Amino acid sequence: MTVDNLYINGTSFATGWGKGYEDQKTVTPLNSWVTYFSQSTKPNKLYLDAIVGKGIGRTCRDTIAFCEKYKEKFGSLDNLNIILEFTTPRYRHWDPLKTINGDEAYPMAFISHDSLWETDHYFVKRDFNDNTLEFTDTIIPNDAIDPVQYDAWKKELHEWYFGGQGIPFYMVYASNEINPLKTYLSNNNAKYIMFWCVGATNVGRKLVDRYMRPLYSDGRLIATQQLSGHRIAKEESDECHRGHPDDKGHKFLADALENYINENRSFEI
Repeated sequence: MTVDNLYINGTSFATGWGKGYEDQKTVTPLNSWVTYFSQSTKPNKLYLDAIVGKGIGRTCRDTIAFCEKYKEKFGSLDNLNIILEFTTPRYRHWDPLKTINGDEAYPMAFISHDSLWETDHYFVKRDFNDNTLEFTDTIIPNDAIDPVQYDAWKKELHEWYFGGQGIPFYMVYASNEINPLKTYLSNNNAKYIMFWCVGATNVGRKLVDRYMRPLYSDGRLIATQQLSGHRIAKEESDECHRGHPDDKGHKFLADALENYINENRSFEI
């Protein structure tokens, strides 16, 4: 399979995050599934927008923003193929906070690798080049954020993750973010697939799929029981690192995605 231009919007899997690069938030020097997928499909141009811990809402917003700029430049999405990598339904979009210099910085927040009852977060300034259609991410230190806004946001963050909301709450949030994106892509005749990183256990995969089943009907969003990044990391890697695949796992994921696209003719309209 060969593809035209390829846009990938991803999270830590797409960055190649792994051993030796635990503190890096942007794309690492390590090979990822993106590397192997691109080597196999040989896109004319790869647009990679990936950063650690990106929430589903952020992925959806950035994808639409990119597609709008792409249409301005090329007239349509006809020669663009799209792959979206989602984290977990709990990871959400946050509105930007002000820095002490008056700039805007987006929070990225996720459950800590060390404890399920703690979160990690960082801030990023995002710039987009209208000519190259590429994002540039600059990590902003926590102490550069306006302290009043920072304190208020940390309370909101704690409430989101530990406020007692049940699983359906997060599933509804994720569905409400993904549905409009699917409608937008469909209306623009986009050639795309979406897949989940979440799903290390069979119970977890069944749970996600039970709530997300209405989104699976057209085959664009792959069910976790069919393909899950975390399952591949756990079962197909020689050395899974904090839920992330090693080089072998990334190759397996790239092949699995390519096979799915070929079997379902996902990049054909």
